[in-house]
Amino acid sequence: MNTDRNRATLASDTQTAWIAAEAEGNVLRTWMIASDGSISEHREIDVPTPTGLEVFDNLVADQDMARPVTIVYSGDLDKSAMVSVPCKPASIANMTVFQSSNWNLYVGATVQQGAPLDLMIHEPNRIAGYLDQDSGFDGVLLLPGTHSKWVHISAEEIVSFRSFMTGEQFDLLAQHSSLKEGLQGSEFDQNAFDAGLGDTLSRPESLAAKLASLRSEIALNKSVSQAKIRARLLAYLIGAELAATRAYWLGQDVVILGVSPLAQRYQHALAAQGAMVRCVDDRGLALAGLRAAHAAIRAQA
Repeated sequence: MNTDRNRATLASDTQTAWIAAEAEGNVLRTWMIASDGSISEHREIDVPTPTGLEVFDNLVADQDMARPVTIVYSGDLDKSAMVSVPCKPASIANMTVFQSSNWNLYVGATVQQGAPLDLMIHEPNRIAGYLDQDSGFDGVLLLPGTHSKWVHISAEEIVSFRSFMTGEQFDLLAQHSSLKEGLQGSEFDQNAFDAGLGDTLSRPESLAAKLASLRSEIALNKSVSQAKIRARLLAYLIGAELAATRAYWLGQDVVILGVSPLAQRYQHALAAQGAMVRCVDDRGLALAGLRAAHAAIRAQA
């Protein structure tokens, strides 16, 4: 059963005209957009993964809107289209359209890459949201998170990209490995991070050995701080990632979509290597991408 995780209603004097929706994992974020462009309501809802079409019947059931309702959606959806790079991150030509008596659903395509094999599901919409604000950008977008994405952008197209499971690896090691005893806190030792990062960048092939050494230190040195262990583990993982992505950040303009502590760790690590890097606030990019897609749909109608 779907449950509302959060419900925030914003005042609007106009009726909802269309719905923007984005799924990330099992969370569906929705924005009810009024005819004047304002947000009449915002929700976060638990949904299955991948999302089924019945979710959209539930979504519009309590909405006083003319039928069929236009829904613009980004996220994992069975039977949605795939498009290969190079491609526009959000193009009406690449959208899949589903229709019922209650809604017309426009679904952004999953972006795939053949060599090396990779895919992006909800990220292309956020990339489109950023490019809607900075259409002349030419460089690399980094989307940190559970699976970080390095995306080469040129002429408003996704040229190539690479994904890394760095965030997921950190969580698995911190929660389920023999390192977990040294990773119970949340404090962070910046000096330990810097030292671990430089060592791993110069010798990324020794990552597994560094993790084993970290385990031994936890076992033998009971006084070692959890802040130092946490920082070194993250440094080892990010260091190995940066070593593998030199072609993406060396001599490139790198924009990190996010201002979270993790985003700032990446910024610090890249800046230490002399990279041209900055963080931008990613709040609002998902909705910006959906708005841009809706504008394209209206222009084509």
